[in-house]
Amino acid sequence: MNFEEKHRPKTLDDIIFVDAYVERIVKETAANKRHKHLILHGPRGAGKSETANLIMKGRYAEEDVNISKCSVHASALEDKSLGILTGNWNYQRAFGMLHACLVIEEVDQLKPGMQQTLRAIVDEHTFGIIICTTNNLHRIDQPSKIVVDA
Repeated sequence: MNFEEKHRPKTLDDIIFVDAYVERIVKETAANKRHKHLILHGPRGAGKSETANLIMKGRYAEEDVNISKCSVHASALEDKSLGILTGNWNYQRAFGMLHACLVIEEVDQLKPGMQQTLRAIVDEHTFGIIICTTNNLHRIDQPSKIVVDA
């Protein structure tokens, strides 16, 4: 086991939160007590992706869902329709999740038009949430910042 694997957080209690409010929101989301979109932002290496994965792990603790299918890098969406989101949510709902969840890594890498499409999907569908990560909050289309809260 290498150093990174040995010291990787195993639970949200292993994450050091700078702000108690953010910690509460993250833990409520992981416990299925909060069903709103999140955006986790900060510098590279701050633990955004690990936190997003731990939220997913918490949300699906009682479910038989392959969480590796619930996370996608924004670059993988460039050549595909964002309709993959609703397909993913439907996959999760088929396994009994009332509030499906998807992680989009580096959401700022979506082109502005795709960010607007993401906004439309989020506005149209209420049966799923999206957790986005980014190092560059300033690159996210302004309307998307309103939709995705932290």
